[in-house]
Amino acid sequence: MICGIYALSFCGRNRIYIGQSKNVIRRFEEHADDLKAQRHHNSKVQRIYNKFSNTMRTNILFECAAAELDKWEQLFIDVLWEDSRTCLNVMRSVDGKPAFVKKVMTLEQMKANALNVIKKKASQLSL
Repeated sequence: MICGIYALSFCGRNRIYIGQSKNVIRRFEEHADDLKAQRHHNSKVQRIYNKFSNTMRTNILFECAAAELDKWEQLFIDVLWEDSRTCLNVMRSVDGKPAFVKKVMTLEQMKANALNVIKKKASQLSL
C-alpha cells in the first residue's frame, strides 16, 4: 500500500489534479470508476476526461506518512495554484479553509521543496 500525494494529468493539456490517499493505487481505481460512470466529484476533471480520456495519466508524486498527507497536498496545490489554468483542483485549501503552515521552515522554503519534487516528477512524465 502506497500512502502519498498523487496527480491526475492529461498529456498535452498541461492540466493537473492533485490528491492524497493512504492507498494511492486504490484511489486511482476509484477515480477511474467515477470518471467512466460520469460521477466524478470534480466537474473540471470530469469535463477534461470526457474530451481527452485516452491521454489521462496517474502518477505518484510523493510518498509520505498518513499524518503528513494534508501538509504535502497543500504544498503541491499552493505551487500549482499560481497558474489556476493548470490546477484542476476546485478548492485552494485541502480542508476548504485558509491553509495553515507550521513555521518549521518558511512557506517559501516549503514551496521551493514542493516545486523541486514536482519538477523532478514532471521531467519523468510527458505532460
